[in-house]
Amino acid sequence: MDACSEVGRCDPSAPPALRRLADAIGLEEFLWLSSNVRRGNVRRGNVRRGSVRSGSRLLLFAGSSPRTAKFHRFSEEDQNHFMLLGNHLAALVNNSILAA
Repeated sequence: MDACSEVGRCDPSAPPALRRLADAIGLEEFLWLSSNVRRGNVRRGNVRRGSVRSGSRLLLFAGSSPRTAKFHRFSEEDQNHFMLLGNHLAALVNNSILAA
């Protein structure tokens, strides 16, 4: 895992601040990942490419609504797969300058 990535989960036993976030985004339970994005902007001629500022954060959520949470609980394996997906997405964003 990237040293600048954080990953976690929110369930009914989560701290109040995390529960308020869950209510605000409409999810009963969720996994979250926050990762640094190091990509900057590139200029080719007069065209500016790249819209992600260096130092930005990628914030990714995956969860279930209050209506569907009772049918699925996130396992440790789910959290590991989510972390892998999030880190791959961050790597794609960080390396997208190569395709710009």
